[in-house]
Amino acid sequence: MIETAAFKTRARTIDHLGREQIADCPTAVSELWKNAYDAYAREVALHIFDGEVPIAAIVDDGHGMSREEFIEKWLVVGTESKASNTVTPDSDRNGLPFRPKQGQKGIGRLSSANLGSLSSYAKVIWNFLPTSLRISNTHFFKCP
Repeated sequence: MIETAAFKTRARTIDHLGREQIADCPTAVSELWKNAYDAYAREVALHIFDGEVPIAAIVDDGHGMSREEFIEKWLVVGTESKASNTVTPDSDRNGLPFRPKQGQKGIGRLSSANLGSLSSYAKVIWNFLPTSLRISNTHFFKCP
């Protein structure tokens, strides 16, 4: 008789893959920088606001993701989207030539948990409604 079994995972796995695999803040920022590069950003900036509640914002002009890409790729850990050799369409390259992907492990999206307890993502496409997302990292990660 052959019996099958499947891997199972818990939210703690996300913590382990993200925050615990990213050594420090500069490494986390570097991972997010790679994501901007992979999104064919021409400009990427890090803004730090050192107030009562410190805030850091990484802003880029990359092509971003559609709602479907966000749900089917970004929210699913372990997709082949970075590992596959799919070429980004010309329309998403911001007028730039082909770039080899820098992000490889798919943990850039998780590295933001190393930076704080709340992440916000926004995408603005001209002539369309902007979309935004706020993630409370404290639901999935042990944040500082």
